[in-house]
Amino acid sequence: MVYRDRDGRRKIVITGLKFGNIYVAVQPKRGCTGTGCDGGVCKVLHDPECPPTHHYLATYKYFREIGDVIVHVGTHGTLEFLPGKNVGLSGRCYPDILIGDIPHIYIYNSDNPPEGTVARRRSYSTLIDHMQALMVDAFPQELETLSKYVEEYLKEMDPSRRHQLEHLILEEVKRTDIKGLSERVREMEERGTLHQGFREIFEDIRNV
Repeated sequence: MVYRDRDGRRKIVITGLKFGNIYVAVQPKRGCTGTGCDGGVCKVLHDPECPPTHHYLATYKYFREIGDVIVHVGTHGTLEFLPGKNVGLSGRCYPDILIGDIPHIYIYNSDNPPEGTVARRRSYSTLIDHMQALMVDAFPQELETLSKYVEEYLKEMDPSRRHQLEHLILEEVKRTDIKGLSERVREMEERGTLHQGFREIFEDIRNV
């Protein structure tokens, strides 16, 4: 995040996208190393003693200089968990240092009031609550029977029932023609290799 310009001066890169007078950016990291993290580095995310990085400080300084308001999207970030007092923050507490006096709006999940309270108390945010997003079964209705058979096959231990499920699954594959597999099933039936080829068909179904 630090580079040298043509004159050899060291500068910090603040990444983001501008849409008119709106600047969109990802909250800077506190120390996570991504896919290479072994879990130890990520402990700093909520470490009450570990100060934020220079890049973190510079990013929020830049936001305050260019913006009239900061809007945090998502539950939750790291700003409100930075080192400092729990209540009555002062100019020596990092959330206070970083947010300054710029208005702060926070779009927050209403299912998480304890951490929402922390965001209000420690980063002076005005919360805009939203309900928890609903999770629904994305399987098409015509594939529900096949999905049920596949789930049972993965759990079933009795060999006779598994054998029965193999036939039921293949019949559903022919009926629904999922991923165009029905023709392959018929070809295997004609060659007499359906039982041996079931695993290959089954894996194709699971990858849908």
